[in-house]
Amino acid sequence: MAEMAVCSPRSNRDFCHLRGVTRPSKGELLFRLRDRSLSPEEISKAIAVLRGRAGIGGQDLLCDLKEYTIVIGTLGRFARWGEALELLQELAPKGLEPSVITLNAALAALASGRRRADQLDNSKEGPWGKSLHLLSRMEQQMLEPDKITYSAVISACEKGYQWTLALGLLGRAVGRSDVKMDVILCSAVISACEKCARWEQALQLLQKTSVVRVQANAFSFGAAVSACEKGARWEVAIELLAEMGRRRVVADVVVYSATISACEKGGAPHAALALLYDMRCQRIQPDIVCCNAAMSACEKAAWWKEPMQLLKHMKGHGPMPDSITYNAAVSACAKRGRWASALALLAEVRGSGRGLQVSVITCSAAMDACDKAPKPRWEVALKLLAAMPVEWQVEPNEFSYAAALSACGREWQARAALQLLRDKELCGGYVLNPLDYTCVVQACSVGGHPKGACQVLQELRLRARTALKPGAEWLGAARAVALDSRRRNLGTDLFSPAS
Repeated sequence: MAEMAVCSPRSNRDFCHLRGVTRPSKGELLFRLRDRSLSPEEISKAIAVLRGRAGIGGQDLLCDLKEYTIVIGTLGRFARWGEALELLQELAPKGLEPSVITLNAALAALASGRRRADQLDNSKEGPWGKSLHLLSRMEQQMLEPDKITYSAVISACEKGYQWTLALGLLGRAVGRSDVKMDVILCSAVISACEKCARWEQALQLLQKTSVVRVQANAFSFGAAVSACEKGARWEVAIELLAEMGRRRVVADVVVYSATISACEKGGAPHAALALLYDMRCQRIQPDIVCCNAAMSACEKAAWWKEPMQLLKHMKGHGPMPDSITYNAAVSACAKRGRWASALALLAEVRGSGRGLQVSVITCSAAMDACDKAPKPRWEVALKLLAAMPVEWQVEPNEFSYAAALSACGREWQARAALQLLRDKELCGGYVLNPLDYTCVVQACSVGGHPKGACQVLQELRLRARTALKPGAEWLGAARAVALDSRRRNLGTDLFSPAS
């Protein structure tokens, strides 16, 4: 009854619905902490009562090491490592010494800690630094770290991108007679190498597992493949996929996704598409990440037919394409000047009925397709530019204006180019660059507007004294206009010293 009296009425009401108990005792509260069906809010209330923080006059109910270990372990399940460390600090004033089990519970909390927006977790003040401190504390107190200890510390280092420390800890762990290398330890270190794009070290460790007779699992291989993806080592990633088959480890969609992404980053579209086909042969349904990575690989290789075929297959068999899919497909069409296909895709996004948004990337890519067409479609590019803020609520960016200016310049549309240059300048937020001026000069000089060309070149020459630095293309256009202006006797000397 004395234990029940410490719970405030409000705290009692908070726990009434848990097990039909109106006045929970300390033993009941500790028992409930092991119930994994409770919500984080219910767990927090139980811990607050146990720590005497549930109301005015609350009494701290935790008095022995086992009770502290239970609460610390519960906090670890919810990645609340800060509170777990606070509880460790409370032991010494009560004359309690933490055991290996208690410290392992705190280390598990640190290992489950998530990265925070302020990046503190990647510093020594974050989970990995605190884990190393606890490991050192164990050794100073003559406690024997076990496999659970090293696994937790290595996991904390992995989440903190500390691959060298993770490798060193693995060496220390297996150097002990009572700790043997297993798949959990190896996978954590391989994952640490993967996060830092250390594919060579990840591969070496994976190869070592076969030597020491450790059966690597899908997670181990997946981490090694992801490391190869970050290093754009697509050949190695494909070889690892084959090695999984030889070791009878089933590859899942995550492993395939990382392998296809490695092909995309390594510029191997043939391999990316072949892997998609292999997934279907293995009866593994590709997800949107796999398909988008293959689509991007084709786009980077300036393939346009294959992305269109892949898009058609996705609409028929899944997964349904998203905005990233369409962006890659439109960009692929743009690189080959397939402006009609790009516009059809743009219309498809608008009419999908699935809430897909037309982005500035999609619009700019479609305008780029108009520019790169065998006969630049400058009128269409200008219509798209005008429609972006009105029809699609998308503001043009530098790439949008650049595509439209280039299309006008290549088709010698002097007046349109001049107007577009002025519009861009008046919009604000855009910085005019020498390439913008070059497109306009080319349009004016060839399109029968030499005075406009001279005017633009004079303006650029004045700006060149401040920020703009004309390049070789501009100098070529300037010479052509200068010769034309002398021939026409326009009285403009573009190469005389600026006044």
